[in-house]
Amino acid sequence: MNHHAHWQAGSDQVDGFLESLTARGCSSSTVQTRDRSLAKFMSFASIRRTSRIQDVTIEMLEGYRLWLADQRLKPSTVETHLRSVKHFFGWLERSMLLFSNPASALTVPRYHSRLGRVLTVGEVRALLDTPDTSRLLGLRDRAILELLYATAVRRREAALLTLSDIDLDRETVRVLGKGGKERAVPVGRNAVGHIRRYLEAARPQLAGRSQQERRELWINKDGEPLSEQVLGLLPRRYARKARIAGQVSPHTLRRSCATHMLQNGAHPLMVSEMLGHADTKTLAHYLRISVSDLKETHSRSNPGR
Repeated sequence: MNHHAHWQAGSDQVDGFLESLTARGCSSSTVQTRDRSLAKFMSFASIRRTSRIQDVTIEMLEGYRLWLADQRLKPSTVETHLRSVKHFFGWLERSMLLFSNPASALTVPRYHSRLGRVLTVGEVRALLDTPDTSRLLGLRDRAILELLYATAVRRREAALLTLSDIDLDRETVRVLGKGGKERAVPVGRNAVGHIRRYLEAARPQLAGRSQQERRELWINKDGEPLSEQVLGLLPRRYARKARIAGQVSPHTLRRSCATHMLQNGAHPLMVSEMLGHADTKTLAHYLRISVSDLKETHSRSNPGR
């Protein structure tokens, strides 16, 4: 990672830190974000003529905070840059590459973004009904929107699904979440029906001659796997057609699904498990969440059933 080269003493440690993130199962986008943030810190360090990690002080880090504020960056971006530095120095201390951690006293204010919007049940139904299912791509897009809302999976999780991840008979989908953690999520009958129609009527024609080799669930019009970026734009495109105001993304559907389930009486822990959020290790001795429990809760409380 040559853009760290000007901070001679620190470049190896930065590379080691980034490798540790990868080893821990952090996504490539997280690693790239930390990489960019630390490159910014390196450029500040070079301005301050600080060439050794050991010479960084809390005063210098507070100076960095002010320097970032002068760059006219968004509060969320400033938080990301400061958090990256704090994580980096914490790793140096744990790895015994630094005797004293100057960033331990650095407070990183949490940026509270406005909560993204939640669609009403009526808006969700309008959105799901928008794709033209007389067309191959309409069948596919309806199946994608149904899956996003019914399962509350993340954009990347939906894009990475393969044929073997979907079990239509059991009405579940196997999802590879953050940190490489797998979870099984109930799909719901309505979504299963639309996914089945896509698999039977649209996917074979879209995949064409490559059908046997292609394991990806979602296929584009050229017979190639649908990219995460294109999948991410589908809700926005159909929301515009359905005249639903505001930005609508896969995350909007994720948030809407979770909110609607909670409003209909689902247990917060079960919703957290479905979202891939809950750290159930600490709850394991008295909480046993199985896929069957989730399916029962899901069928009772998800309006898209």
